[in-house]
Amino acid sequence: MSDQIPDDEPSTPSEELEKGKNAWDWISWLATLTDQQRQPWFEPLMELIQACKKPQERQALLQAAKNRLHFDIGIMKEQLRYLRKNDGDLNKCLATFHGTLPGQGKFLAEEVYRADQEPHFGFMVHFFDRPDESPEFVEKIKTGETEIHPLVTDLITSGAVLLPSAYEEYGDDATLFASLGSFIGKYVQIDAASTSVLDLAAGFVMYSWMADKFPIACYLRFEGDFAAGKTTMLRTLAHVVYRATLAGGAATAAPIFRVLDLLKGGTLIVDEADFDLRDNEWKQILKILNQGWSKGTPVLRAERASENDPFGVKAYDPFGAKVLASRRAFPDVALESRCLAHTMVPVALRPDIPLFPDKAFYREATQLRNQLLLWRFRNYDNIQVDPRQRIEGVEPRVAANGLIVMSAVEDPRVRETLETRLRELSESLRQSRHDSYEGTVAQAVLEAWVKTDNQKQPLHLRDVMDVLRHKHHLVRLGDRKLGELVRKTLGLQTRVVGGNSRIVSSYTDLHALAVRYGVELGAFGPPPPERPVRTPIRTAEATP
Repeated sequence: MSDQIPDDEPSTPSEELEKGKNAWDWISWLATLTDQQRQPWFEPLMELIQACKKPQERQALLQAAKNRLHFDIGIMKEQLRYLRKNDGDLNKCLATFHGTLPGQGKFLAEEVYRADQEPHFGFMVHFFDRPDESPEFVEKIKTGETEIHPLVTDLITSGAVLLPSAYEEYGDDATLFASLGSFIGKYVQIDAASTSVLDLAAGFVMYSWMADKFPIACYLRFEGDFAAGKTTMLRTLAHVVYRATLAGGAATAAPIFRVLDLLKGGTLIVDEADFDLRDNEWKQILKILNQGWSKGTPVLRAERASENDPFGVKAYDPFGAKVLASRRAFPDVALESRCLAHTMVPVALRPDIPLFPDKAFYREATQLRNQLLLWRFRNYDNIQVDPRQRIEGVEPRVAANGLIVMSAVEDPRVRETLETRLRELSESLRQSRHDSYEGTVAQAVLEAWVKTDNQKQPLHLRDVMDVLRHKHHLVRLGDRKLGELVRKTLGLQTRVVGGNSRIVSSYTDLHALAVRYGVELGAFGPPPPERPVRTPIRTAEATP
């Protein structure tokens, strides 16, 4: 019987293991995990091995990691070499770096991984002052006395994090946008009424390659029942978004925030994100998602190098785009408000869609990542967002996220398409709200209000209750619950006058309620005339 921990069990080291910092104990613990669960702990293990002072022991540890954990000996030695270089302040390992070189100007360097070519790791470098020149491959970057080396990690070599391998020409923005939509639609089954989500997903992919240019991040969420295609959608997007890190339902918080901080701006993809707030691990992941929405809000952890060292506070940066999948809307209102959401429905699988990724899928995905890298180089220095811009006909909740996605693309044809999709999404949200329980109450409030001849008569809650019972057949709703819904959910003001509760909100508030819940405004008359403001008569002051 296998002694490995199953995929649905936590894979976090015990407190004793964290305190001991013994490489041999860590290898024994990692041997109980699956290959996938070991990946986030590759670098911590290499740091422990590097800390061993005796070369013979380091060699023995490497051999044990190779035999028991199936880690590649060449990758481990390369990682140790970079750790030795990174011991001082003059050497750093980064996946992205932008700066200025004397005589050459500003540049952006992005790490690439070439599995079939030596050296495997390096940078593609683009100089903004020379936009027409092709990016060049370098093994490292030297700025003054500082050397920048690419990250060397098992997360990349194992395919857990996908990087470009080179750069490839893509044509223009519209062509790249269409290629992404075609790729997603080729491998994900979408019902005929929801094909517009392909445009939204393609726009989100392009945005993810520019996410570090914006002060807030956009989240894309797919909702649906079993067999609706959510996991297939996430798997497909993971191969084209910017530095995807895939976390399933068994993921724990510790490796997630470490990997996000390591990659600096990568895209977190969480499948089966149906949060159980009774589970402390899910609470921690929820904090990562909420704090990862805005720049400058790190996750703070108390850590120490060994048992004898004092605790220190370390900040991990979870900022970046996120793609999430769940069976229902998030109970956390703050997180839900940060998502562009789409509901997927089960449909019969087209015969041309493979049951699992084939060679063509991986080949097309690699080509798109390489094209997106060149697109990032060419557009990175030009991206701007106007926070005061408004998208007509789009709700504020959708507009804030949608504006970020649209601002990542300059092509007016792509922006027009995305704007149309955002209006459709906004209308879908209004319709869902209209059909909800709260939407029914809102309709009853507005119908009762129309009968008062636009505030010429008092609007009592008992009038709203009569509409709910006789027209909408809600007979189990009590007076207290109705008052709570009107005040806390619909945001209307009430007042008790003569022992009866009445709604005292203005015409503007009720009109906004109708727009929010998609209630037809045809029955509404013009706003009542404003009452004239009486100016008090000022009398002359008496003279002494």
